[in-house]
Order: sequence, then C-alpha cells, then structure tokens
Amino acid sequence: MKWREVIKDNKNIVFVGESGCGKTELALNCAVELGKSCENVTLIDMDQTKSVFRSRDFAEELAAKNVALLCGEKFLDTPVVPPGVERLLKDKDSINVLDVGGNETGALTMGQFARQLQSTDHIVYFVINPFRIFSLNEKHISDMKERIKAYGRFVEFKLVANPNLGQNTQWEDIIEGISRLKEIFDDSDDAPAFITLEETMKPYAEKNPKELENQKIIYIKKYLQYP
Repeated sequence: MKWREVIKDNKNIVFVGESGCGKTELALNCAVELGKSCENVTLIDMDQTKSVFRSRDFAEELAAKNVALLCGEKFLDTPVVPPGVERLLKDKDSINVLDVGGNETGALTMGQFARQLQSTDHIVYFVINPFRIFSLNEKHISDMKERIKAYGRFVEFKLVANPNLGQNTQWEDIIEGISRLKEIFDDSDDAPAFITLEETMKPYAEKNPKELENQKIIYIKKYLQYP
C-alpha cells in the first residue's frame, strides 16, 4: 500500500497518539511520498512536547524532496505554535501533513484550529504502538484516544498500528506486536486500518507471507536516529 491510497482526496492529514508511538516517523514518510507526486505539500510540525526527534530537524531533506516545512521558533527553551497554520489548513491547493505532539498535551495545540480543520477534507490518524505503556490493552487505547479527541476537539480517528521497539526491532517483535493487536481488537470494527513497518522488514515479510496474512501494510523509511 501507499499513503496516497489511504488518504485519498483528503487535504489535511493529522497524526496523533501517545508519546513515542511513532507519529513523527509516519508524518515524515507520508509527506515525502506525497511530495513525489503532488505540488504544495507542507509538513506542519505541531509537536510542542519534546525538544528532540522532531520533524523540524529534517528541513533540508524535506526541501530536497519537494516538501515545505512549517514550524515555530522557540521562546527560551519552549517551542511555539508555528504561524500560518490556519491559512494552510484552509488553502484548497495545499496538502498538509501535521505532526502533533504526544498525548493530550500535544493534542491541545490542535484545539484552536478545530473549526478550520473540520471545514476541510481531512483525516486524523491515531497511531498505536502495542509496546507502549498506554497501548497495552483496549481500555488503555480507548482512554487515551478519548482524551486526545477531547483536548484536540477532533471528531473521529482512523487507527493505524506501528508495532516496533525502535532501533532494536526484530522480525519476531513485529509478529508479537501484530499478535497483541489481534488480541486487543479481536475483530472489532475499531481495529487499525493498516500497519506500518520499517522497510528493512520487507524481505522477512516476503519470506513469511502467512504471518502477515490479511494485513494491509505501508513500509516506511527510518528517519529518526537514536544515540
């Protein structure tokens, strides 16, 4: 699968979820892929909750791939909401990918733009990593989802699963993560629409197709490098 297939005609694509679930990685991948075939693609860095591992750290690479970057400056050590968000959200000729900070604290920055967002063709992806503390079971996920929805004043989410253990992820971890997701949702209508896997896992997936049977997958490039 490709990002273009899942976002369809939506002009504003928002990534939310608990801290550490992989929103930034997915937002970067989505924006870069869209930049290959679309004009006026902007990655809006709305992450005000952490000072490292942010979309804004990849400004030069994004520019080289036909993706503009909108991010705020800092006031002392605190990043601020970037100017021009409302204009871009309402611009019918723009495609915007929004990387929102983790948990309800990060979602709060989107609440002020709820009316503008809801008046556009948009999609909000709630990212789940079944190895993270607030995604261990259905209640954890539901509670976090409702808090983020309330703080960000979102109407609805599409769930996307991003099972990984960071740079130490092995194929066995992917299978365990998918198994956890199956147990959590158990054929629920609220199950994730698709799964994202690092592109280095593709050879394993091709060798073990039965282990990913009936799974819709988007392969992503790893941008964030951890010490």
